[in-house]
Amino acid sequence: MQVTNRTAIPFFARLRWRLTFLFLGIAIVPVVIITLIVITQIGSQYQIQIFNELDAISTLKTQQVEHLLQDGREQLRAIAINDDVIAGVQTPDSVPVALTVIQRLAEISSNVETIFIYTPDGKVVLASDEVLINRVVLRQPYFDASLSGEFLQAPFFDVSLQRLTLIATNPIYQDSDLIAIAAIRYNINEIDNILGEQVGLGESGETYLISQENNYLLTKSRFDGFPQNRAYTSDGIERALSAQNGDAFYPDYRGIPVFGNYHWIEDLKSGLLTEIDQAEAFSAITQTQVIIIVLAALIAISAAVIGLVVSTQITQPISQMTITASAIAQGKFDQRVAYAQADEVGVLATAFNDMAQAVQDRTSQLQAARDEALGAQRVARENSRLKSEFLSTMSHELRTPMNAILGFTSIMQKRIGGVEYNALTERYLQRIHANSERLLGLINDFLDLSRVESGRMELATMPIVPADMALKWSESLTVLAESKGLALIVNIDPALPAIILGDEEAISKIAINLIGNAIKFTEKGSVTVQLRKQEQFMTLAVTDTGIGIAPHAREYIFDEFRQVDQSSKRKYGGTGLGLAIAQKIAREMGGTINLQSQIDVGSTFTLVVPMAGTANNVAVKESLVLA
Repeated sequence: MQVTNRTAIPFFARLRWRLTFLFLGIAIVPVVIITLIVITQIGSQYQIQIFNELDAISTLKTQQVEHLLQDGREQLRAIAINDDVIAGVQTPDSVPVALTVIQRLAEISSNVETIFIYTPDGKVVLASDEVLINRVVLRQPYFDASLSGEFLQAPFFDVSLQRLTLIATNPIYQDSDLIAIAAIRYNINEIDNILGEQVGLGESGETYLISQENNYLLTKSRFDGFPQNRAYTSDGIERALSAQNGDAFYPDYRGIPVFGNYHWIEDLKSGLLTEIDQAEAFSAITQTQVIIIVLAALIAISAAVIGLVVSTQITQPISQMTITASAIAQGKFDQRVAYAQADEVGVLATAFNDMAQAVQDRTSQLQAARDEALGAQRVARENSRLKSEFLSTMSHELRTPMNAILGFTSIMQKRIGGVEYNALTERYLQRIHANSERLLGLINDFLDLSRVESGRMELATMPIVPADMALKWSESLTVLAESKGLALIVNIDPALPAIILGDEEAISKIAINLIGNAIKFTEKGSVTVQLRKQEQFMTLAVTDTGIGIAPHAREYIFDEFRQVDQSSKRKYGGTGLGLAIAQKIAREMGGTINLQSQIDVGSTFTLVVPMAGTANNVAVKESLVLA
């Protein structure tokens, strides 16, 4: 078959140039890339800007909080050296003046809520709030540390006041002797005011303090349902409380994704966090991103329209080829592509038509070969059926005269009916009987083989006692083993159920074949039979110490009429049907026979068959007794 060659295509008619001009007019890919880069850069820069703003706010508020703390410390130092306060601690007559000084200092400082003076034994002697005078502060968390020097107690929940409290202390000395301790309670509201100012944080942003001791909010949450006396956690809180400074994306204590900045304030043993919801933060760049995406979409649509118009001219002949190819795939091999333009598509169409013709010719040849093969297959199946029927009929017909021969030889051997013969005749009768039994066994093998191959073999599901079944094998074959001086050993796995369900006759046929072969091919040593339970299967392993099987022979050892070699057939006899029948019966039962062997060491044939199920032992035993 000759394929037409069309290579003389005009320059401007070539498909490659038409596609080149087409793709030059399409800007989808560059537009998409540029759009992604612009959006990514805008988003990245905006994120950096947000983090910078959060850091600036956090730094400012940290400085304000530290300034508030420092202002309180300076007031404490001034109180600790105030002569009127020292006199008020030592002299009862000076108490009114000292109280006036303390109250005035408390009034003029918005950072201080209460000033109080207590003695080393914990008794409050002076206070801007007279309710505190004569109270004892021995059990307060700041007391012990306050006796040693200046001390700032990290915020804690004051049970008596039922609110968060921040205490700073400073010892008062008289001639190097500790006579009292000055303490101030900071105005927590001032810290709330510092952190509550949300300039630059939008509608969802907030700045708050979190305690390292118990993860409590030290300042009020701007969101309802989040009280101060409850522990909270988030990735930002964990970082801040581990004395880190930085920023990140994370879900806040409400579970809302935020931009967050975290600072550690050593004096308060607390973390300061500044956060704003990601949704609100990103909303500012949404409009810009939408405009960019709309412009990119318009460009892409324009390019798509241009591409659609131009590609129509190209895809139309390709569509014709697609329709033709579908028709050919459905068996319409006479279909061809009708396209006559002198371009690359025209060359492709011609090559396609040539290929279709080749497929049509090849298909005709294959159909003829298939019809011939089907005819041969039908003949082979009919021959196989006739062979099975012949074997079955022949086996049945031969068994009757063979049984008669065995019967008459048995009668003659027992001298029934007045039969008399000499020693030579008896030897002849024994040989006739033995060869008749052998021939009957061969006939039975042919019959079993024909049953399995024709699918007429029926398997029973009856109660089986493995121990009794193995005992029958032993009794049947022990004499044969002893005649060769071999030990026949039978082991039964205790895990094997006492009673199982299956076809005892089929299993016994396989077992006797395997054990008989093991005895036949073993000159010294032993033959071991093992019955075991392996999950839902029963395994029968027959191990001998015989001649073994060569590796190449293991590939056909289960084939019909095959033995290891001709010398084995001459020495040990047999037809080579035993293992083939055993394997076929095993497969009928849903199992298989495996072989492991080593020359001059021995072989192990393992039958693996599923147990149809374990029967109710009591019920089955009763049925066996009744039977």
